Amino acid sequence: MADQKLSALTAREANVGDPFNDLLYYVVAAGATDADKQRKTTPWDILIGSARKMAWFKTDLITMDMPTYGNAGSSNQVDQNHQGVARIFGANTDDNGGFWGTYRGVSMQGGAVRTLFIVKTEGNLSISGDRYIVQMGLPAEGDSQLNQDGIYVKYSDNVNGGRWQLVTRSGGVESTADTGVTVQVDTWYRIQIDIAADASSASCIVNGSSPVTVNTNMYDQDATLNVGFRKTSGTNERGLVVDFVSYMKHLASAR
Repeated sequence: MADQKLSALTAREANVGDPFNDLLYYVVAAGATDADKQRKTTPWDILIGSARKMAWFKTDLITMDMPTYGNAGSSNQVDQNHQGVARIFGANTDDNGGFWGTYRGVSMQGGAVRTLFIVKTEGNLSISGDRYIVQMGLPAEGDSQLNQDGIYVKYSDNVNGGRWQLVTRSGGVESTADTGVTVQVDTWYRIQIDIAADASSASCIVNGSSPVTVNTNMYDQDATLNVGFRKTSGTNERGLVVDFVSYMKHLASAR
């Protein structure tokens, strides 16, 4: 029997019995022989096997199932491709808001990490008279404090020419990479950050752009999943729409 991809293998379902055990797939092991060449497994095996090797979290904000801080709440800025969105915002200096995970609940060690954020700018970008900063990724503290250690992407009009910027910061020393993507009004952005399994480098892709990479001043301590907003000047309300947040880690050792 030739080796095949799992997706090409025959599935068999029994008429009665335990659904965890009766729906069988044939998994072909390359290099195996005789009885070991073809092994049966179930959806339960696949699910648990994946869970033991992966740590993940996702929310599309349709149920507001991620903890918030500051000014964060539901939004009526829904369109057909973004069902269930939230908004983080501020009006006065130091107003802030965001979504965050367990405080320092992410270890940068022991496996490759990928985070994904889908967010939308509103009708007013950051300007000198009404300036704000957006940052999302894995900062140490996880809130909207400025200049945190961590690995994240940020935007403000006076940072990197108003383009999304990848930041790695450790011990107060910062390295950056220019994504080359200028932030526009009323625009959806899909921002992906990948961190190497040994925390030696981080890369970022914005809306399918070519990845940019940083490999200095890498933060390798515990961090907090976060998408945050902070107003730094002015008195007019500004905000960011958040549709989707996800985190995935490929564990180096199965749990």
